[in-house]
Amino acid sequence: MNLTMHPSRIFLYICLCFIAGVFISSAYLVSQIFVWLFFVFSAGIISIFWRRNKSAVIVGFLFLSFTAGIFRYQMFDAPKDTLDYYKRTNPKEEYAEANFLENKIGDFKTSLRKSMDSALSPPESSLFGAIMLGETERLSRDLKEKLNRSGTRHITAISGMNIIILANMLIGLGLMLGMWRHHAFYFAVSFIVLFTIMVGAPPSAVRAGIMGGILLFAQKAGRLSQARRLLVLAAAVMLMSNPLLLKFDVGFQLSFLATLGISMTSSWFMDNLKFTPQLFGIRNTISMTVPSVLFTAPILISNFGQLSLVSIFTNILIIPMTSLTLGLGFIASIAGILSETVGRILFWPVWLFLSYSYKVIDISSDMPFAVWEIEAFPWYLGVLYFVSLWLLVKHFKMER
Repeated sequence: MNLTMHPSRIFLYICLCFIAGVFISSAYLVSQIFVWLFFVFSAGIISIFWRRNKSAVIVGFLFLSFTAGIFRYQMFDAPKDTLDYYKRTNPKEEYAEANFLENKIGDFKTSLRKSMDSALSPPESSLFGAIMLGETERLSRDLKEKLNRSGTRHITAISGMNIIILANMLIGLGLMLGMWRHHAFYFAVSFIVLFTIMVGAPPSAVRAGIMGGILLFAQKAGRLSQARRLLVLAAAVMLMSNPLLLKFDVGFQLSFLATLGISMTSSWFMDNLKFTPQLFGIRNTISMTVPSVLFTAPILISNFGQLSLVSIFTNILIIPMTSLTLGLGFIASIAGILSETVGRILFWPVWLFLSYSYKVIDISSDMPFAVWEIEAFPWYLGVLYFVSLWLLVKHFKMER
């Protein structure tokens, strides 16, 4: 162990060990006897070598953090083997009594929904409702399957991957409109806050906003390495609050891994894709889409039983339009609340962008080689995949 290791790096490893402990406990039933043996072993190392060997003390704290992760998962008061319990208690919080702000947010969402429905018809209306308000229940089964096959389901999910890509597109849009870079940055951050509030500020949106915000602020400061440390810290804190997120919450998994992938490799892709045009943020979109797909592939396979082989191509075509759809759609929806006629007029370009996106999704999902069907994907293959991916990142020096 490096004696000169910076305290921030030691703290990073402690957080990672806690997350690893939660992961092991979620995959295997660890006996309480072993948990207490780990605890005694860790405490013993720390107490024996406290003033003698700093390396041994660090190892002791790493073991202690790992044990704490196992203990936290086991002591969480919930039937951990039932996904129904988690769905009943976490993704959509049930409030005994909504407060004034929650009522107003609900009324505002209802008004936005009416404005959209008066100007758009299916499938554009259901697609826009899912993109803007996260109302995936309005999507038809056929459209959901098309989104899965084309690798674009994330545009309807409240995940860090979606927020980061859209926020960077909004920064590019702000620059195209003549904003200074710091103004464009705060324009994008404001959009994230508004988006989170618009969908009712559920925990999934708040977590995605936090992870996306961490990366955006790190990009602005030019310190992407700090983003990774803050991301791990944020994940550890969230798992301390609810360790079931790691096993059951797909949005949490996608947000964390996509943000991690973007923070580690997007700069490398930007430097090596200079042959691609900057127009409409194409290079930026590719640089974020590729690592997002690579880092989230095992999660998508294990949850949906398939991997989209046209995902990168399809996302490059529709992500720029998605940011325009959200921006113009939000303005049109607000205008529609004030005047239905004005709203209908402003929704014309939104309908055009939605029709284009739907057509691209429809065509790409119908390609015979669109998806790779995978019946079983054991967790150890996922671990092997991520280890191989990490070795590739190190080999090509992608990490910046």
